[in-house]
Amino acid sequence: MKAQITPVIKAQIIALWSLPAADGRRRLTQQEIADRLGISRKSVVRVIREFKAAVTTVQGEDIEEYRRALAARLPIHDRAQRLVDLVMQDKQLKVALDALIRADHLLGLHTAVELRQDAHKPEPAPLFTLPPGTNVVMTRVEMTTPRDTTSSRDTAATIDAEAVDG
Repeated sequence: MKAQITPVIKAQIIALWSLPAADGRRRLTQQEIADRLGISRKSVVRVIREFKAAVTTVQGEDIEEYRRALAARLPIHDRAQRLVDLVMQDKQLKVALDALIRADHLLGLHTAVELRQDAHKPEPAPLFTLPPGTNVVMTRVEMTTPRDTTSSRDTAATIDAEAVDG
């Protein structure tokens, strides 16, 4: 009998499968994903297979077919009128603001705030710097998944680190 995989677990499987591992060089293996989530490898394989099938069906011709159907059912003129109606309505101001911003983007207009945000994106920086020769002891704790409350696989490791000139 197959185990029931909830939508949350499916989303976690897909997220873990899509992202590189902590070392940044490779993806997590199916077994690593299964171990992290406390489920079987077969369940991981099944979810990934379903995900790949769904992704391949929404490519190429399907997208063009969707665009043609959308254009037939909601012509550009009607879309523009609907956007104007959303901007002009007075009951839902957040919806009106979002519609106005969308209209501005379609027209190629950008607010001064948006331009400033794009121009001043901060560069990544360390949270803190230590002088050379400083010894630091860090403890990394790996927790088991919230689903697995009976396991005693929680582990802690101590890592020695030294400050380096950078």
